[in-house]
Amino acid sequence: VVTLAQACVSHDTWFFVTCLQVVSICAYTFHNLAQLAYLPELTANLEQKEGVEAADKERNVINSQGTFWMFATEVVTIIVVYGVGTVVGAGNVDTAAIGQAMIGVFIL
Repeated sequence: VVTLAQACVSHDTWFFVTCLQVVSICAYTFHNLAQLAYLPELTANLEQKEGVEAADKERNVINSQGTFWMFATEVVTIIVVYGVGTVVGAGNVDTAAIGQAMIGVFIL
């Protein structure tokens, strides 16, 4: 919802959109916190069977792969939004609005 509301960015609404960005960043941080809190649970059986060292290695693999795919998704999103903005001939503010709208629709 916040992401879709940020699609309304303009010269008149930038301050309110910035405030919404703070809410969005907090939500993203809370999501990551909750996601990483379950990481030890994913390797609990491995720790019992093969020991702490094997479980630590597996947690590192899981975390690394998750971080890689998150970064790759962000890069692809930037490329797609830039491409759409360029094809449409949008300026910076309009490209930002297009990007927020695309992400908001995708999330829903």
